[in-house]
Amino acid sequence: MKILVIGGTGFIGRYLCPFLATGHQVIIMSRNSRAEESYLQNKANISYKQGDITNREQVFAAMEGVDYVVNMSSTVIPSTSNHDPIFDVQSNLVGALNVLDAAVKYKIKKIVFISSGGTVYGEGSGKPFKEDDATNPICSYGVVKLAIEKYIQMYYHLHGLPYAILRVSNPFGFGQVEGKPLGVVSVFVDKILRNQTVEIWGDGTISRDFIYIEDVTDAIEKSLWTKFDAVLLNIGCGKPLSLNELLFKISNILNVNPEVVYRSSRNFDVKATWLNIERAKNLIDWSPSTSFEESIKKMAYYY
Repeated sequence: MKILVIGGTGFIGRYLCPFLATGHQVIIMSRNSRAEESYLQNKANISYKQGDITNREQVFAAMEGVDYVVNMSSTVIPSTSNHDPIFDVQSNLVGALNVLDAAVKYKIKKIVFISSGGTVYGEGSGKPFKEDDATNPICSYGVVKLAIEKYIQMYYHLHGLPYAILRVSNPFGFGQVEGKPLGVVSVFVDKILRNQTVEIWGDGTISRDFIYIEDVTDAIEKSLWTKFDAVLLNIGCGKPLSLNELLFKISNILNVNPEVVYRSSRNFDVKATWLNIERAKNLIDWSPSTSFEESIKKMAYYY
């Protein structure tokens, strides 16, 4: 099968593409002009097309002859998306519509969209979110992700375009940081192993659902081949962990006692969010298999 991975040079893509390429032909579409040099060298069954999903011609050219599409493209992150919502809409929502139009034209067998379980639901109620719960995002990142979900469902209704939407919680793993303060687990591990001060925004009581990157790629792969034509799934560990608890666990695993500084809370951070993953267990036979301790040790191995 020929699989187009849009945004395949990002954190998730760098794990997903080699994983899929063991049995399929993978084409990466990315804005990153240096990706072919740094990422694709000596990678069998992986090819690269530089392009931007806001460029309709480039999208249609990349998708011709493709069987499946995984769209994980994003030009913003939750912490910066509220700075310029118009840019978020123009670069991500409009781009996603280009992808959907091309998918209909070329009769793509399935499109998998990586949404955000950490932002689309909004504030928690003390219980894990189920896929049918109300969605009230408080940042542009979550609003746009949710809008793309709705358009995907509309295209299924209008055109019969099969889809799998994965609301991924908070993925982490080695290679996530790389100069960007992205992914609190990865940031904590990076700072601790570099003997740097760890910053916590707020009092450390906000909680999240953290999922190791290899478990995410496993969920994406299984969602591609599921027999269901239209499926919306939460992908997470199914358990909440506060930032204070997170730091305590990482410090114990790495046997390091870091210096910690608490900063003012941020208005785009929900207080608590974690996911009910029973639907993913039932429909695609998926559940996370990597323990938190094992995942941290895997990350530390590369330092």
